[in-house]
Amino acid sequence: MKFSARQWLIGASAIALALSLSLMLVANLYNPFTYYLVFITGIVFVGSLVERFRYKKLENKDPGPGWQETEERFIDPETKQCVTVFFNPTNGERRYVAKGGPDNQGKRAQ
Repeated sequence: MKFSARQWLIGASAIALALSLSLMLVANLYNPFTYYLVFITGIVFVGSLVERFRYKKLENKDPGPGWQETEERFIDPETKQCVTVFFNPTNGERRYVAKGGPDNQGKRAQ
């Protein structure tokens, strides 16, 4: 089974948070270092979970009427596909549509 970097980060940060919490409880409740360690590992863990839901997945077809294709293009680092950005002027939403393989690069976003 192959794990992505995101899955490794979530797992490692969960283990680090559990270890720092146990260190805080076992070692010394009044040591400021243990509070700092729990705080930092907690931020990394929560941040890695939030990042999972923050970024949208790529779509395979154009979003439909009312959406404008922008000049923005980039290569998705995970799928290596060229991605075109679509914009909806009525609500400001953006959608990311895969437009082919790595040979179909288009213009890169600046």
